[in-house]
Amino acid sequence: MDTGNERLHLLTAIAQATDNCGVVIDIIASAENDEAAGVLLEERFGWTAVQATAVMAMQFRRVNGANKKRIRDEIAQIEASTDALGQGQTGPEGFIGDTP
Repeated sequence: MDTGNERLHLLTAIAQATDNCGVVIDIIASAENDEAAGVLLEERFGWTAVQATAVMAMQFRRVNGANKKRIRDEIAQIEASTDALGQGQTGPEGFIGDTP
């Protein structure tokens, strides 16, 4: 998986987690340990272990409106880049937090 697709893979789960933060928090809080929480998140949301780990490492500030929008904008940017690359074009290079 290339860097753009890896990032998209993670952001997709993070976006889903921000939309379902109460459920995610309940699952993590009710689990016996981190491993069990990861498995429960994978089962509930159909995530991979990598996605579940990324969500568990996520900071709570990610659930506010501005950060949700930034995550969704980045997903759209990566998807557009992937589409453009599939057509032989080069896509944008930066991700959120990167300086151009």
